[in-house]
Amino acid sequence: QMVRTYGQTPTQLFTAPHPGRILGCSNVLRVNWLSKNSNLECVSRQMLPAAVIQLLLSSTGGEVQAVTGRQTVRLSLAWNGSLRLCDVSWHHCDHRLRIVPGVDSSSAVGLCFPALRVPHVPTCCAATVYGDLLVGASDGILRVWAMGSQHEQQQKQQFSLDPGTCITLVGHSDGITCLAVSLAYSVCVTGDQKGTFLMWDLNRLSFVRCVASLPAAAACVCVSSTLGDVAMTCNQAMQSRLTVASINGNLIASCTCPVRICSLAYSSSTEGVNCNVLAAGLQNGVIRVFSSWDLSVLRDICQEDSHPVLSLQFSIDSRRLYTGNSNGAIFGWNVQN
Repeated sequence: QMVRTYGQTPTQLFTAPHPGRILGCSNVLRVNWLSKNSNLECVSRQMLPAAVIQLLLSSTGGEVQAVTGRQTVRLSLAWNGSLRLCDVSWHHCDHRLRIVPGVDSSSAVGLCFPALRVPHVPTCCAATVYGDLLVGASDGILRVWAMGSQHEQQQKQQFSLDPGTCITLVGHSDGITCLAVSLAYSVCVTGDQKGTFLMWDLNRLSFVRCVASLPAAAACVCVSSTLGDVAMTCNQAMQSRLTVASINGNLIASCTCPVRICSLAYSSSTEGVNCNVLAAGLQNGVIRVFSSWDLSVLRDICQEDSHPVLSLQFSIDSRRLYTGNSNGAIFGWNVQN
């Protein structure tokens, strides 16, 4: 019919007028982290015997899991044909990575692959969306180990890797100190001792761009799952420099925090309906909430103790923020409209 009418539109497309435009940001917000007058309460607290290194949500999103221990993380790796939570540790004298499948590491048997040996000291680990293992080391090389089966590897967009194959990504001139993976954008951002942050494409396993160069060694990095913005920090004396850049490497905002930043986390609410925030865990035990748009300070959350906040995790709806401290304390903060 459109061909016969030469692309002419019908006389009437809608039977009702368009809804009015919403003016002002305050009418759009549903998760009210931006308002200093919003009700904020501590809904849960728990004490663990060791420092909380990592917090991650369960598959249902209803509870949070805590990982304690030195140089140990819990990752979703490809294991026997499916993705499974595994504890990965690298604080061993032989520089080998040990993988313990299952959440309860006490009842599982650790597995040390002969190929999972880093020539230099490993510094950080992460997992890709396909369940592959990313390892940053003190030699500045990012190594990617294929953990999945051959069938899973063939489902990748660009190429397939044999299980156990190691790919080296070279770009840093100094040791890697931190890394963050965005499963939504399938990219990885790494930072090194010279303050250089590089972005890698996890589909092609190739270098993308230099995101930023900070004046000191990289301390923390976090990638927004909604916009792809990259938040980066470096420590100078007793303060931290916080910088946010877009996924294309354009500078968005930068500020100086008088207290060292130990951890970062982005909220993941729907853009256009909510305004997301960037939470920073400070060395004095305070959680500082920044606006993700311009890094303006929105509020400070003061905890009962002054131990450094080593890990942060937002809930799926971004209404609850979980914090993990160096003394093993875990707090859950809930915000209400």
